[in-house]
Amino acid sequence: MKYLGMDFKNYDEMRAWSKAGHIEEYKNLAKLFDKNPTQELSVIMSDRALVLVEAFGLTWEQIEDLETV
Repeated sequence: MKYLGMDFKNYDEMRAWSKAGHIEEYKNLAKLFDKNPTQELSVIMSDRALVLVEAFGLTWEQIEDLETV
């Protein structure tokens, strides 16, 4: 299976890769927000958090933990 130029053995492997990318993006947004808290970053983080909860099954507690790492 090929997705975005990367080869994956199966759907689960692709989903794990996508989940890791979303988590890394959220952590980077949290770092930016820590340095310069803006309403725009807050909205983006909220949208990304919903993706992590609804699409990847993270809990809100896990989302909060991502913000403190």
